[in-house]
Amino acid sequence: MKIYVDGALYDEGDARISVLDNGFRFGAGLRGRFVCRDGRFFRLDEHIDWLKSVAEKMTVEFPWDVASLKESVAATYDMNRFDGETAVMELILTAGMAKQQGGKKSEGGDKTPGSVVIIPEKFTAEDVAAPIKLESVDDLTISAAAIINERHLLGRGEASLVKLLATEAGADGGIVLGSGGAICACSEGELFAVSDGRVWTIAGSSESFEKRVAVELLEEIDYPCSARPAKLRDLTSASECFIITELFELVPVAAVGKNSFGDGNTGAVTAAIGEVLHKKIDEKFKLPF
Repeated sequence: MKIYVDGALYDEGDARISVLDNGFRFGAGLRGRFVCRDGRFFRLDEHIDWLKSVAEKMTVEFPWDVASLKESVAATYDMNRFDGETAVMELILTAGMAKQQGGKKSEGGDKTPGSVVIIPEKFTAEDVAAPIKLESVDDLTISAAAIINERHLLGRGEASLVKLLATEAGADGGIVLGSGGAICACSEGELFAVSDGRVWTIAGSSESFEKRVAVELLEEIDYPCSARPAKLRDLTSASECFIITELFELVPVAAVGKNSFGDGNTGAVTAAIGEVLHKKIDEKFKLPF
């Protein structure tokens, strides 16, 4: 694989950034993953615009040109010669580092620009994913606002933490609970539930690009999705549960915590949504990115 770093492509063992970059030292920066099928990206420009808006909300400097980033991601796909195969491009924008003057930080606090790193990988997924279990529950008191901030910092997302805890516990994934047991984040993607045939998601959790687009797509396929404040116990009333990942793949959920759904197989509503959603997204991939 060829990895893009600041305008050039390198072999995997040769790609590098400065060890003084705050992205390396503190995990400071932004990260996005974009799926590409048949040479077409799914809402690539919108997603990069979203990253820029997140940076502005977090008062993080964003010196990069959106159009140039988009071109760099597409060029990295082409240069890796995926030849129409499905691939995932991981874009990492680091925070840069403070300029040094005589071994000391400059008084103005100026920073050198952060690096642009694009890591490609082939992506293989089944049309219908097997149900997973989110059995690990990380009962931390953490606010939804903190989740929003943390999930967009490199390597410091609470979703990454709970994924690690879940793996150690032998579960397929897990969720993060906030104050009073409110659901704040899911380690696998955006969490949705079905009650009485109606789809809902958790209000107050991180408002990611994936969630915004997923809700929009559900409305397009006539499964309007409402948002409601939810605690772990609220899922006991749900008949089905599923996740939409950051690559817009639908994954059924067989259990959350101690609560199981149905017989452990994919529910009827989830299966129907998965089938129609897959076709809808496939149609959109045929459009220019």
